[in-house]
Amino acid sequence: MTRDVEYRQAASAGDTAAMNALGELAQQADPPDLDAAREWFSKAADLGDIAAMNSLGSLYQNKIDPPDLAAARRWYEKAAAGGHADAMNEIGRIYHDDKKFEPAREWYERSAAHGCNVANYNLGQLYRYMLDPPDLETAKRWYEKAAEGGYGDAMNEIGRIYHDDKKFEPAREWYEKSAAHGCNVANYNLGQLYRYMLDPPDLETAKRWYEKAAEGGYGDAMNEIGLIYHDDKKFEPAREWYEKSAAHGCNLANYNLGQIYRFMLDPPDLETARHWYEKAAEGGHADACFKLGHLLHTQDPKMAAMWYERAAAAGVVLAMNNIALLLEGRNRAAALEWYERGAAAGEATARQNLARLRGTSSADSAPPAVERTVVPAHVRRSAPVPTSGLGGSRSDSTGVSALLSSLIADSPYRRNAFRLAGLDVAVDRRGLARRTTELEAGARLGAPLSNKKTVLPVTPAPDLADVKAALNQLREPVQRLVQEWFWLWSDERADPAIARLAAGDADGAAQAWLDQMNGDDADAGIAAHNIAILRHIQALETSGGAAAATWLDALTAWDAAIVSDAVWQRLLARAAQIDERRLCPSAVDELRAELPRALLNVHATQIVRAAEDGDTAAVDVHVAVLERFAEEAGHRDSAFTTALIDDARGSAARTLAARVKSIADEELTHAAREPSEGSVAANRMLDRTRQPLQAIDRIRPAADPVRSGAHDDLVHAALQCDIRYYNASNDAAAGELLLERLAPIATTDQTRSRLAEHWAAIAPTLIVALVEKATGATQVDAKVGTTESQQLLEQAEPLFARIRARAEPDDERLAQARDLVARSAASCAVATFNETAALSPTAELLDRAKSLAAGKDATEYIDKQIATLTQIRSERAVATTCWFCKERPAVRGRAYNIPMYGDVTHHWNTKRYRSTTVEVPRCEDCWTTHRPAAKSRATVGCFTGLGVLCTSIGFILALALSSTSAGGFMLFLGIAGLVTLVISLVVGFSTGNEEESKAMQYPPVVELKRRGWAKGTRPA
Repeated sequence: MTRDVEYRQAASAGDTAAMNALGELAQQADPPDLDAAREWFSKAADLGDIAAMNSLGSLYQNKIDPPDLAAARRWYEKAAAGGHADAMNEIGRIYHDDKKFEPAREWYERSAAHGCNVANYNLGQLYRYMLDPPDLETAKRWYEKAAEGGYGDAMNEIGRIYHDDKKFEPAREWYEKSAAHGCNVANYNLGQLYRYMLDPPDLETAKRWYEKAAEGGYGDAMNEIGLIYHDDKKFEPAREWYEKSAAHGCNLANYNLGQIYRFMLDPPDLETARHWYEKAAEGGHADACFKLGHLLHTQDPKMAAMWYERAAAAGVVLAMNNIALLLEGRNRAAALEWYERGAAAGEATARQNLARLRGTSSADSAPPAVERTVVPAHVRRSAPVPTSGLGGSRSDSTGVSALLSSLIADSPYRRNAFRLAGLDVAVDRRGLARRTTELEAGARLGAPLSNKKTVLPVTPAPDLADVKAALNQLREPVQRLVQEWFWLWSDERADPAIARLAAGDADGAAQAWLDQMNGDDADAGIAAHNIAILRHIQALETSGGAAAATWLDALTAWDAAIVSDAVWQRLLARAAQIDERRLCPSAVDELRAELPRALLNVHATQIVRAAEDGDTAAVDVHVAVLERFAEEAGHRDSAFTTALIDDARGSAARTLAARVKSIADEELTHAAREPSEGSVAANRMLDRTRQPLQAIDRIRPAADPVRSGAHDDLVHAALQCDIRYYNASNDAAAGELLLERLAPIATTDQTRSRLAEHWAAIAPTLIVALVEKATGATQVDAKVGTTESQQLLEQAEPLFARIRARAEPDDERLAQARDLVARSAASCAVATFNETAALSPTAELLDRAKSLAAGKDATEYIDKQIATLTQIRSERAVATTCWFCKERPAVRGRAYNIPMYGDVTHHWNTKRYRSTTVEVPRCEDCWTTHRPAAKSRATVGCFTGLGVLCTSIGFILALALSSTSAGGFMLFLGIAGLVTLVISLVVGFSTGNEEESKAMQYPPVVELKRRGWAKGTRPA
């Protein structure tokens, strides 16, 4: 009785263990019978068998394709309810895979509590790899529990924790324990430990552990053994181990094979290197993509450009420079885009080439170097004053926020009333009225609007209307409060620093405030406020842009002022004096809360303006300021949190992204209205958005949705413009140039996919253009056909690659394009052969064309040409022997020449034909033998001519003189001439007829006659 029958009998009696066994047998069958397995497990589960419930969960999770995780979890939960520890662990795994930490942790802990050792290991994995930052102590604790239960993988993970912490001995111990428990990865990790963690490395021991891992099929270990031989310059063993590693799926081994074939052989085997690089590149190896671009840089620039694109997309910055070098000569706009991307990524060569291409110096437009004066480490700071800590309520806005936003959008200083009118911030209403009267009186008298006491005067000087308008704003309490904040303060005592400013000594004033700010003076906060005002005005109003140091001085001083309690107590007192009912203390509290954001938005505004003006240097300054200030503010108590600084960058990015979208929509609308101008619109769009897009890239990370959205919008709009243009013009060449320009802008997988689709769409049209160029040039001059054929095959290959990148299995575009190129290349090569009879280059091109052909018609056409060429090659082999005697070698210059013509066509009254001379090979002896015959033919020709002449004259005169005695003589002369003619013809026909007859049997002559050619130099 078989085991299956026994199980069935037991199952029919209600034995759930037998049902489970039958389910397992059904799963293990070849092929698996999953329906039967599910049926048996379900029967057992219905009878309350917990193991069957767990098996059903496993079936739905691991056997069914695609997995039904909901059903799996449902059965696991039923098993878990019955206390099945493995089921609890599997529920944890489902949550783990779904990146849900808490439920995964809960189920793993329940499983571990029920004795599942794998759950201990999984908890370690959870704490180590799912948390950011990882909780290594907790992870190690769970690994150790799993290790106590003999779990080798857990021992390996403990070794890795020590390995990463550069602790050799405990790492080695745990790896060896893990290896002893059958964990093959531990063998590999021991090799890594001995090779890379010891100085000098212990290569023999490392290799021994790698070999153990390799015996277990670990491909990475095989690659490491190959590297050891590679470094030791031993080509054969390195190649063998790399090939083993590649066969086990290690993509790095593919790359390393490319390296040894390229750099380890002399001369290098570039074709084999390319083969392995391509395998590595297909597996996503970025350096392999770069190496392929470098390998093909001069040989096949367009294919090189495609590989460089992939390398650049994977983060190889130098690829951006190299692709730009390839594009410089034929697509300057695209080259500029790539150089700019490379320079922004920090590639020094790209920066130099960008300056060269623009005709500028990399130092052009850079602001002057300035040293920091407000050094964070030297500033005496108070603890930050908390928002709503000044006694006010923020439930309702007092208008301060809106006013700050409008001031920042313009300038907080250029229209400041105190600055324009030369007034102290403490001036009362009577002082304001008096100053207004003075200004009006001066204007009536024609006096210029000036004040010798004005501090930091505005350039150009304002007119009276501007000053009066600014003074009128001070009547509004919130305006007055905010404008006081953005001007210099002094207490009841005269501030000598302000006096120095009025005298034009800005450096002296700054030093006085710095001394006060960095010391123990009770007014250090007010000094910080004043130097912030000074540095801010200098930064905003310096011609040509201020240095980053000046901006950083301003921000650092503002920070010291904002966190100063004395500053806010002073402002509270001033608010009460201005309008206690409206300003105390809510307006001050709102000002305190909104100031950091408003001051940072100055930089956001500057970035936007600089980008729109094309001022890259200014964009760089403000980006650098925000980056540096974020570092400084993050290391101390600051009013400027890193979140606020990032918000400012985000604000600039959103504004610029909206600008990019607006330009893209505008140009797309134009292309929709005028499709024939779609290409111009697309390129104009890219020109107009180049600086804003680069600024966005500088201030937002690659994964930021604002940044990627801006790129997506631009690429999509440009492609839509080009589609409209192509539909109107069928001009794919313009699309090719545009796609080359869009490549550096397509920074997301989505946009790259769109470009790939567009490339695949226009590539067939570009291929048709290449074919027309090659065939057209060959028709004009058949001798250039070989060159045109070779260029066609080379230039079409990158376009085939573009189609392949997006082609579906049933896509006929690639097959049709290959057939077109293959047949055309063969045709061009044959045309040259027919003109020059050059065999070798034609044969080589036909072989290349055949390898390219995909369809039956193209293949048959090329096979026919190859067959003809093969026959000619065979005939030429015969031509090395004399055709007449078939024994002695032919001698150059002794050939028997047969003139022939053919391919006669009629065009109106003109005949067009082709002609050639077939040289029948002949040896020296046959040539000598044939010479008498040739002379005889010449003699016979003379006699034939004489006979014709005598016959003609004799008969004509005989007729004319028939009545005289001379007539008889003339008749005799004519008869004699006729006899001579007949004899000459008979002799001439027999003389030399034998060699000519044999010559006409020469295969090339026979082939030409078969094709309709005739003997002679030209048609009658």
